[in-house]
Amino acid sequence: MKNLSKEELLSRLEAINRSNAIIYFDLNGIILGVNDIFLEAMGYGIGNHNEIIGKHHSTFVCEDYAQSAEYEKFWDILRSGKYYQGEFERRRKDGSLINLQATYNPIFNEHNVITKIMKIATDITPIVDSKKQIDAINRSTAIISFNIDGFITDVNSIFLETMGFKPSEKKQVIGKHHSTFVSYEYSKSDEYAKFWESLRKGKFFDGIFERRKVDGSTIYLQ
Repeated sequence: MKNLSKEELLSRLEAINRSNAIIYFDLNGIILGVNDIFLEAMGYGIGNHNEIIGKHHSTFVCEDYAQSAEYEKFWDILRSGKYYQGEFERRRKDGSLINLQATYNPIFNEHNVITKIMKIATDITPIVDSKKQIDAINRSTAIISFNIDGFITDVNSIFLETMGFKPSEKKQVIGKHHSTFVSYEYSKSDEYAKFWESLRKGKFFDGIFERRKVDGSTIYLQ
């Protein structure tokens, strides 16, 4: 790639600054600069740069982690010039948690000496919260997934046990049709065909459903 002019480099940096939360640290973790997106994400409010400049990065982590060997190793890695990326749980000004998808980037001068660390971050808290909710549901509720033709694509252990299968029989269940869980007569009915036709159109169904367990006994599911 050709060498970029100073103007083009500044233009690209400004584009990143307009759409990402950015903060700068010295090699000891002291905050040197921060943009408004980062301030707003962390609960400080736009324009309140002086409220955090000069503070340490540990302001954004819990006290136990700040005192840990893991945290010290994290900064040793950054001081060595290595790039660091991942998902990080941090604390806002009010103490609430925020999840950031972030990269920590060493900045070098013309002599190839590290002068600061630039962190570029995106708030992914809604995504993480949604995943936690789904995980919580999965731990307490029988869940099964189908493709639009009614064939099973995934199932959790609670559903397997509810329907009389062993957890080890998951592979035997995946790929079977939903009709496995209904009577033969119902599976061949117009009502059943209309049920799947409605689902394929995006219709939501709730209620109490009579289904068949693996041994043929009847079970009622809400």
